[in-house]
Amino acid sequence: IDLPQKSFVRAWNLIVSKQMRYKATLRTVVDTADDILTRYRAEEMLTLIDEVGKIADFDYSLMLKALDYVLVRTDGKLTFIFQSGIRITL
Repeated sequence: IDLPQKSFVRAWNLIVSKQMRYKATLRTVVDTADDILTRYRAEEMLTLIDEVGKIADFDYSLMLKALDYVLVRTDGKLTFIFQSGIRITL
């Protein structure tokens, strides 16, 4: 199993590499979500994708801004749940 830090880097870079799809979803959340915190988190994620882009090494401050929590599945895979609602399983 990879270190959680390396897995976070992989999950983040996956979002950035497929940013067209994720940005469209996030913009919809910004425009339509009833909850102000949900809208804020989606807007923040859009900004982070643009400002940070792909990363080579674990970025603790980025993790604090973007990640909500990590689920360790029974099959050993990790599911990263971002504060914007994006879920990535590796």
